[in-house]
Amino acid sequence: MKRYNLLLSFLLSSIFGYSTIYDQPAFHIPKEKPSFHLLNRSSNIKLTSDTVIIIDCKQSVSGIGISGKSILKNKDAVVRVLFFDKEGKEYLIFEDIYMFPDDNVHEFFNVAMETALLENIEPCVIKIYVQEAQIELNQITCIVKENERSLQELKEKRRAILAAQEEYLIARWNRLNYQTGQYWIAGKTSISGCPYSERKRFLGATNDYFLSDGMEYYISGLFVVKAHGNTTVTENHIEKNLKKKQTETTIYADSYDWRNRHGKNWMTSVKNQNLPVNHTGSGGCWIFGPVAALESHLNLFYNRLLDLDLSEQAVGSCSTLGSMQTGGFPYYTYNYIQQNGLVTEDCFPFQNSDTLSCDSMCSNPEEIAQISTYRRYYYADANTLKMELINNGPIASGISSANIHHVMCLCGYGTVHAGDHIKYVHPSYGTYIDTIIPANSDLIGKTYWIYKDSGGTFNGYDGYKSIVFESESSHQYTTALYYPVTISTLSTDDIICEDADNDGYYFWGLGPKPNTCPICCPDTPDGDDSNPLLAEMDNYGNFSDYVFPYPTTTISKDTTWNINTTHCGNIIITDSATLTLTATLTMNPAAKIIVKNGGTLIVDAGIIDNATIDILSSASIQILHNGILYLKHFGNLNVRLGAKAEMRYGHVLLQ
Repeated sequence: MKRYNLLLSFLLSSIFGYSTIYDQPAFHIPKEKPSFHLLNRSSNIKLTSDTVIIIDCKQSVSGIGISGKSILKNKDAVVRVLFFDKEGKEYLIFEDIYMFPDDNVHEFFNVAMETALLENIEPCVIKIYVQEAQIELNQITCIVKENERSLQELKEKRRAILAAQEEYLIARWNRLNYQTGQYWIAGKTSISGCPYSERKRFLGATNDYFLSDGMEYYISGLFVVKAHGNTTVTENHIEKNLKKKQTETTIYADSYDWRNRHGKNWMTSVKNQNLPVNHTGSGGCWIFGPVAALESHLNLFYNRLLDLDLSEQAVGSCSTLGSMQTGGFPYYTYNYIQQNGLVTEDCFPFQNSDTLSCDSMCSNPEEIAQISTYRRYYYADANTLKMELINNGPIASGISSANIHHVMCLCGYGTVHAGDHIKYVHPSYGTYIDTIIPANSDLIGKTYWIYKDSGGTFNGYDGYKSIVFESESSHQYTTALYYPVTISTLSTDDIICEDADNDGYYFWGLGPKPNTCPICCPDTPDGDDSNPLLAEMDNYGNFSDYVFPYPTTTISKDTTWNINTTHCGNIIITDSATLTLTATLTMNPAAKIIVKNGGTLIVDAGIIDNATIDILSSASIQILHNGILYLKHFGNLNVRLGAKAEMRYGHVLLQ
């Protein structure tokens, strides 16, 4: 990085046809306040590379702004001007990125983003970062120490200024999205109002050239992660994203989402890695993403919504790998859990701290989660991600693009179709937005990935993001869990195996078929236990035509069953045949006994458990000598018009 002394002078240059940006009062230092110039208009600094300006100033300042011009070359262009005080704290003075195709030369006057009102700090250095751009500085102005307001008044005024700036930037992103045919909506999130240093840490930015493409403002829609650095554009033109329409042909299901499988949401609550507000943390996405996946895996392994809240702080404080300050990798988290297990949030509450000792964990924790194996993918293409999602559940995965690195929990995917609606009702503005994907959109046929993020429910759509990648190489940090995953308070005998939709197929969560399944449970699990018309599903998320899993038994002559037995398939009693039961017959709850015209069913001191019986016209049923029909679950007794029902010392019971 080059260093310049402020006494140096530079040749004045000018470019015509520019526009003014940040032309709002909230972005300007107040002109009426006493001030002094570190650089005035008699000098002009033209910069095309990184620069450090050392400030030799003995007095405190309450604001600092810059004036000049920025020239952006292409979609990878970025200019950032940062200010550092004596304690090393950084503030964003100015930033400019390539947003509009025909507006790449910008003039700015006394712009001060996070420096419009400061708490009387001692200045130290200004750092200027330039990539694919040029900046001309012709004035740096400092407002002298503020004595008129109390510290509390100053803080309140500063919050109001930053809030007004945030509103302006939200409107600017929505204008960009409208003009360039994007299908995501910008709004206020739990991240958008954070200081530059915290936003940078949340996004996992490795330097100050990072391009988030507005992700910190995303509240709804399809967000496209750009392939920065791969496409060169001219100064007056930006190439349209996803230039060639590439419809993905795949054998996989069109969509899959663990927030709605088997009629349930298997994801746990959305967490916030930025709370409590703490400048030492908020770089813990490498913990939150994997832990979110593990929480959902515990739900799926036991086939019950345990919805455990596991401790991210335990990993941050006790793992020898990674840092909540500087970040880490998802496999660091799973490596720790594999070696030590993971306690719950109650045992070790989240403090967003790198310095909190591991000794702060509770002693003798009651609940400890444990994992068996995991796989770290150095590269996972779209089909690999879909295979893992469908067959093994949510995945720790994330983004590595344009110098940002962020891990989340991948819980599903979908496919973009013409006519898709992007709807959002903003909780603050009360506005309803409904955007429809047009038939000529380059997104049609593309896969979008559904991520559970860790910035709170006010970040993204209820804490979730739908993301399309221009380049599959931007998919990074994929780390998949495999079964079993366990919690110390439960055993495999606690796995629920049920046929919730009464189609004859059972769901027992993800993992091997447990011993808790009944006799009449096929080895093939139910692919959708909330829909009786959908059962067998292949590894690609596609359903076969529904077929009842057990064969039908036909009684065509008089028959007596006098031994206790379990029957999994349907039983049909044909014309003129009689089936007499003198023992216990346990039926599959999804199966039926159908007595056709002229047929007879006699329960003589016997029992039918899980009975669903259909007596057709001209057929008959007799319950004798304390015979019992137990109508359980979905069971019923249906005697059609014209049929005969006789009960002598018998019982029909609901259980």
